[in-house]
Amino acid sequence: MAKKKVTHQPKDPKQEAPQAQHPDHGANRVSEATPAATIRMAAMDDSSDKLQSLKSLNSRLLKETYERRQQMDSLVQAKEALEAELNRKSQEKKGLETELTRASEKSVGLELEKGVLRVFVETQMAQMGVGFDGWEREKKVEIERVRSEKEVEIVSLKWEVSKLMGSLENERDKVSRVCRERDDLRKDFEGLVMEANGLKEKVVESEKRERLVKEEVEKLKGEFKGLMEVRVERERALEALKKEKVLAERKLVESEKLTGDTRSKTEQIAREKNEILRENSELEVQIGVLEKEVGQKNEVVLDLRREVELLRTKILESDKFIEENMKEMEMEIKSLKEEKEENQQNIEKFRLKSYEVGVALKVANMEINDKEIRIEELVRTKNEIEEVNVGQESEILKLHNEVGELRDALFALRTSCRDEEEKNKQLLSEVSNHNDALDRATLQKEEAQRGFDEERKNVENLKLVISEGERRIEEIIKESQILRGEHEKLLDKTKATESRLESLVKERDTAQKSLLEVQSRMEEWKAKVESAGINSQRALAMLKKTAAMVSSQSEQCADGKKEVLIHERKLEEEVQPYVAELEAIHTAFKSKEKMVEDMKQQVEDLKRSAAEARKQKSFWTLITSATTIFAAASVAYAAKGR
Repeated sequence: MAKKKVTHQPKDPKQEAPQAQHPDHGANRVSEATPAATIRMAAMDDSSDKLQSLKSLNSRLLKETYERRQQMDSLVQAKEALEAELNRKSQEKKGLETELTRASEKSVGLELEKGVLRVFVETQMAQMGVGFDGWEREKKVEIERVRSEKEVEIVSLKWEVSKLMGSLENERDKVSRVCRERDDLRKDFEGLVMEANGLKEKVVESEKRERLVKEEVEKLKGEFKGLMEVRVERERALEALKKEKVLAERKLVESEKLTGDTRSKTEQIAREKNEILRENSELEVQIGVLEKEVGQKNEVVLDLRREVELLRTKILESDKFIEENMKEMEMEIKSLKEEKEENQQNIEKFRLKSYEVGVALKVANMEINDKEIRIEELVRTKNEIEEVNVGQESEILKLHNEVGELRDALFALRTSCRDEEEKNKQLLSEVSNHNDALDRATLQKEEAQRGFDEERKNVENLKLVISEGERRIEEIIKESQILRGEHEKLLDKTKATESRLESLVKERDTAQKSLLEVQSRMEEWKAKVESAGINSQRALAMLKKTAAMVSSQSEQCADGKKEVLIHERKLEEEVQPYVAELEAIHTAFKSKEKMVEDMKQQVEDLKRSAAEARKQKSFWTLITSATTIFAAASVAYAAKGR
C-alpha cells in the first residue's frame, strides 16, 4: 500500500506541470493571432486604398475624355457653321455678279434700242418731208456724235465686263482654295476621329483590366472570409478544451484534498483506500485521454499556424499583384498624358486654322470693299447714263433700287463677316479656356500622383465602390454607343453635303454653259442689229435721194406732173422692200421689248423667291429656284431669239 502511494504521488506534479504549461501556450497563440489579423487588415486597407485611387484616376480620365469629346463636337460644329457661311457668301457674290451682268446687258440693249428708234423716227420724218438739208446735216452730226459716245460707252462697258470676269476668276480661285482648306479640315477631323476611337479602345481595355482586378479581389475576399470562419471555429474549439482542462484541474485539486483527509484519518484508510485507488485509476485513465486530446489539439493548432502562414503568403502575393497592377495603371496614365499632349497639339493646330480662317475673312472683307468701290463706279457711270438717257427714268429708278438692294446685300455681308469675326474670337477664348482647364487637370493629376503613395486606407467600402464603378462603366458604354450613333449621323450628313455640292457644281456648269449660249446669242443679235442699221442707212440714203428728186421736180412746170407721179411710183416700188425690212425691225424691237418685260418679271419673281428663301432660311432652295428660273429665262430667250 505504501508503494502505491509513492508511485502515485510523483505523478501529480508532472500532471500539474503540463497543465500549467497549456494555458501559457493558449495565451501565446492568442497573442500571435492578434498581430496576424492586424497585418491582414493593414494589407487589405492598402489594397482598398490603391483600388480607390485607381478608380478616382479612372473617373478623372473618363471625365477628361468626355470633355475632350465635347470640345471636338463644338469645334466641328463651328467648322461646319463657317463652311456654311462661306458657301452662302460665295453664292451671294455669284448672285450679285449675275445681277450686275444682267444690268449691264440691259443698259446696252436699251441704248441700242434707243439708237435704232432714233434712226427709225428720223427715217419716218424724212419720209414725211419735214426735214431739211441743214437739219439733216445737224442730225447726222448728232447721230455720229451719239454713236461715237455710245461706242465709247460700249468699250468702257466691255472693259468693265472684262474686269468683272477677272474678278469672277479670282473669286473662283478663292472658292477653290477655301474648298481645299475645307478638305484639309476634313482630313484633320478624320484623324481626330481615329484618335478618339483609339482612346475609346484604350478606355475599354482599361475597363476590362479593372473588371479582372475586381474579380480577383472578390475571390481573395471570399477565400479570406472562409479562412476567417475556419479560424473562428478552431478558436471556439480551443476555448472549449481550455474549459475542460480547468475542470480537470479542479477535480485534481479536490482529489488531493481527499488524499490529505485519508492521511489524517488512518482508521478509515482501509475502507476508503480501494475507493481512492479506483478513483485514481479512473482519473489516470481520464488524464491519459485528456493528454491525448491535448496532443491532438496541439497538432490542430500547428495546422492552424501553417494555414495562417499560407494565408500570409497569399496576402503578400495579392499585394504584389496589386502593386503590379498599380504599375500598369501608372504606365497607362503616362500613355494617357502623352495622348493629352497630342490633343493639345491638335488644339493648337485648330487655333492656327481658325486664325487662317480669320485671315480669309479679312481678305473677303477687303474684296467686299473693292466690290463697293466698283459699285460706286457703276453708280457714277449710271449717273452719267442718266444725264444722257433722260427719257429712261423709270428704268433708272429700277437700277437705283437694284443698286440699293446690292448695297443692302453688301451691308448684310459686312455684318455677317463681323459676326464671323466675333465667333472666331469666341472660339479662341473657348480654346484658351479649354487649355486652362487642361492645365488644371494636369495639376490635379500631379497632385493625385503625389498623394497616391499616401492614400492607402479603408477596404470596407469596396463593394459600394465596385458597384459604382460598374454603373459608371455601363454609363460609359452607353455614352460610347451614343457617340457612335452621332458619328454615323455626322458621316451621313457629310455624305449628303458632298452629294449636294456635286449637284451644285453640276448646276453651276450648266448655268455657265447657258451663260455662254446667251452671250453667243447676244453677239448674234448685235450682228443682226448692225446689219439692220446698215440697211436703215441705205434706206435713208434712198429716201434722201427721192426727197431731193421730189424737191427738184416741184420747181418745174405742172406739165411734168404725170412724169413725177410715175417717177414717185417707181421710187415707192424701189423703197417697198426696205420699208418691209424696217417694219420687220420694228416688230423685232416690239418682240424684244416684250422679252425684256418678261425678263423683268422673271427677275422680280427671282427676288421674291430670294426674299421667301431668306425668310425660311433655306439656302439650298434659293439656289435651286434661282438656277431653274435662270434656265427657264435662258430657254425663253433662246426661243424668242430663234
